[in-house]
Amino acid sequence: MRAGRSSLVAGAALLIATLGACSSGAPGGTGPGSSSTKSSSSSGATSSGGTGGGSSATALPDPCALITRDEAAAAVGGAMAEGRSDLVSSPGMPDGRSCSFRAASGPGALEVTIWRVSADRATTFREQKRGFGDIQDIAGIGDSAYRVGYTELVVRKGDYLLGYGIELVKYHPDAAQAGLKSAATATLARLR
Repeated sequence: MRAGRSSLVAGAALLIATLGACSSGAPGGTGPGSSSTKSSSSSGATSSGGTGGGSSATALPDPCALITRDEAAAAVGGAMAEGRSDLVSSPGMPDGRSCSFRAASGPGALEVTIWRVSADRATTFREQKRGFGDIQDIAGIGDSAYRVGYTELVVRKGDYLLGYGIELVKYHPDAAQAGLKSAATATLARLR
């Protein structure tokens, strides 16, 4: 079974919406349609797009500066276009930044999103993710990490929470996990 591009986009939107629920206390989030995105070039975004009440997304590291196109291509298993940096927000959640790499042609995508969150919010977020798939701890990545299903990885490093979503050119669960770990290792090495 191959994860489709629409499921990757829906999963990223759900990741954003669910994080918003962590700060508002609402069970299950506010839904994928509640998040908003402001796009910019891969050089970075310059304004915040939401009312999240957290630190401004522009103060966050740009995920497109944390991973190269070649690293994204290696993770996904095919040639990738340049990453696209976006500001992401949803009412009641901290603003975040994402970087989306899409295949130059055909299937394949990698999404990296970063937020600044408290330890309590990260814990609540993990508990809410249980409703979206099997959660398994992954040792040796960041301060803590876990996968949700086979195509999503969430990593905590300091006060950052990073979400990774992947669509492989040719899907296999082990390859998806290896690609996510590779992407996380690359971004965390550059995260300061």
